Parts: sequence; structure tokens; C-alpha cells
Amino acid sequence: AGCKFAKWRSPIEIDLTTGQPSDLTIETNMQDLARYALICQAEGLVPIVEPDVSLKGDHDLETAVRINLKIQSVLFKAMLDH
Repeated sequence: AGCKFAKWRSPIEIDLTTGQPSDLTIETNMQDLARYALICQAEGLVPIVEPDVSLKGDHDLETAVRINLKIQSVLFKAMLDH
């Protein structure tokens, strides 16, 4: 009895000098996580999807929060679209 879980982490680094994460990086990774969640549910598993934004780098907290919010928003939309 109980639930079976499956987890997938998508590591993403913030690097302002190279413009990362780019919109393409975010969109592609979040679409992959959403598809994974859909497959898990179809197989009777509870998906845990985690965009894993690295804390390392020389960006400030405001930038980290802004990028994290963008990533989470794209992920939630991708999951709704699937």
C-alpha cells in the first residue's frame, strides 16, 4: 500500500556573463520535466520534478529569485499544457 514516487532533477546554472539560463534552456528543460511527469502519472507513479537552480555564481539574490520565478512559471505552464 502507499504511493510510489519518481523524481527527476534538471540542473540549471545562472551565469550572467554568458546569458544563462537562456529562454531556450529553460523552455526545453521544463518541457522535458512536464513530459516526464505525464509519463509517470500514466504509469501510476507520483512524479516529483525539480528544476535544480544552482546557488553558485556571482549573481545577487534578486537575480536568483527573478530567474527562479521564471523557471517555475514555465514549468507550471508546461505541466498544464500536457
